Amino acid sequence: MRWMLLKYCILACFAFLLAGGAVKSAIFTVTSSYTSGAGSFHEMVAAAEATLERDTIRFQLPTTGPFEIFLDSAQIVGEQFMRPLFIDGNSQPFSSFPHRLVTFKTNGQYAPLTISSSDVEVSGLAFVDLGNYAFKFEHPTVPIPEFRNIRIHGNAFLRTPAVTLHVTQTCVHGIYFERNYSEGRTEFLYIGPCCGRMDSVFVRHNFVLNDDQWN
Repeated sequence: MRWMLLKYCILACFAFLLAGGAVKSAIFTVTSSYTSGAGSFHEMVAAAEATLERDTIRFQLPTTGPFEIFLDSAQIVGEQFMRPLFIDGNSQPFSSFPHRLVTFKTNGQYAPLTISSSDVEVSGLAFVDLGNYAFKFEHPTVPIPEFRNIRIHGNAFLRTPAVTLHVTQTCVHGIYFERNYSEGRTEFLYIGPCCGRMDSVFVRHNFVLNDDQWN
């Protein structure tokens, strides 16, 4: 009896390995530009946070756009990424650089996106009328967290006078801020006081419209 049970366990493990072994990453698709509710960006972030793998969030909003996603309400003040995640704004049909069709906005008091995990990538989005920064790094329970491999590329920052990346009281190893587009921004990265440690920071090939140059 024990031999039969062992044989079935071995066969089950073998079948699991043939099927792919580890849990595969998932793709979640945003179909609504509302702050919350079915198909919203908020719902897709929550779904991705419930998995163990590095998932992808894509956009398939109806009609031709452009679309504004307002991440500021009584229930939602920005979005926080607690797990590895890829936000693919280029997946929205007819989106092209620098004319991004999916735009994130707040009331200017909060960063729309908070990064609280390593291996986060954001590409192909627009950020408009931000009174503060677009991204910040922090963790709700770890005093000085460590983040690795953060990639922010191919985004547009419009009518946003403040810095884009706000890094303070964190340890970051590997920030890649590349090929982004801005209207008149001169400071893409702010390193605040009490920053634990930073290395491998790449801020390059970003286009500033009013300066008419790449930096």
